[in-house]
Amino acid sequence: GNQILVDNIQLTRFEPSSDTGSLNTSWGADDAAALRMAAFDSALTTGDAVITTEGTALTSNNEALTYNVVNSTTIQGVAGTRIIFEVTLDSSAPNGSYTFKLFDNVDHVGTGEDTALNLTLDITLTDADGDTVGNSVSITIDDDTPVVGTPADISVNADILVTPDTLDDSTDGSLGIDWGADDGNSD
Repeated sequence: GNQILVDNIQLTRFEPSSDTGSLNTSWGADDAAALRMAAFDSALTTGDAVITTEGTALTSNNEALTYNVVNSTTIQGVAGTRIIFEVTLDSSAPNGSYTFKLFDNVDHVGTGEDTALNLTLDITLTDADGDTVGNSVSITIDDDTPVVGTPADISVNADILVTPDTLDDSTDGSLGIDWGADDGNSD
């Protein structure tokens, strides 16, 4: 699986999650792919706090997220030196597209901690002859909570517990817990 054992401690690697969506752009008569551009709003700068559409500051492991503007088409949400997510714009796709990659966890706070976190990022689209229009990219980061099912019934025969040569007898079963998206263990 996706496990590394160090001194009998299991570390689980977080597999990045990625999704791509359309910018739904009609470039009109000025549709020369090599000359058109999609860019994040220039008001977004490195160090700005990552705030949800609802006005909540995002955190990862209780550390505040800020933006790192890589260039006009790529931004990252970072917590200290950790890259938590990255959003990339692509104007070469027929209607323009964006890709969101989640590299590390985002804290979901609240009852059950299963709230969806919404981000709205302003962008500017420019066609081949320089006409511009503002738009936005909406991203939802969804989380879920563990679901406890019914544990499997297991019987232990008391007779085997008093016989010294069978003290190592054991049994195993499932507790019936589904950890959902937060279960990085693939086994």
